[in-house]
Amino acid sequence: MPNAIRRPALTAIALAACLSVYLVAGPAAAPAADPPFDPDCSGFAKLGENRADGEIAYDLGCNSDITGYTLFSRTRTVDSFDTEVTVLDRAGLPPAGQSFSCAGLLPSYGVACSGYGAAGSRFSAGVTVDADPCVGSVPGFGFFVSDAKGRVAGPFPIASRKAGGLPLTGCPKPRRANKTRSKPRRRHVKRTRSRSRARRA
Repeated sequence: MPNAIRRPALTAIALAACLSVYLVAGPAAAPAADPPFDPDCSGFAKLGENRADGEIAYDLGCNSDITGYTLFSRTRTVDSFDTEVTVLDRAGLPPAGQSFSCAGLLPSYGVACSGYGAAGSRFSAGVTVDADPCVGSVPGFGFFVSDAKGRVAGPFPIASRKAGGLPLTGCPKPRRANKTRSKPRRRHVKRTRSRSRARRA
């Protein structure tokens, strides 16, 4: 074939075409790195509605979107937990498309919840512990959170004390023991009578 182009010539033409595209368009941009998952989260715990059953209510939230959280107890055994979580947005309203469901073994020291919560929303539920929350050591809790890519952040503490270091919020203030004041002893002071003496003139 007189008009056929040899294979080495085709290869040279292809390389030249690629080189011209590279010189015009420049190198392909590297994919942008994902921002780190470093949310700012906070939590709060208080005495629940049923103290006799050891109920504790908790509330938590983050400034980033999360797809799950794990609540853990540092000091008390968890005997039960709410499987559904109440989600409220910044306006205090239930937002569409945000919810969590919880699961775990009982008794245990933690519960795992999965779903979706947007930045700024608050997530509230409850657990029960093995003893009266208002007696003995203050129940201590913390939590981890995760995002859609499976990255985990935490642990974050859950505040469970009133201002001033008092017991779990909602528990009655402990009574101070009445100190009996010892009455001061009265000292008996002997009074010396001055004797009048007759003097000679």
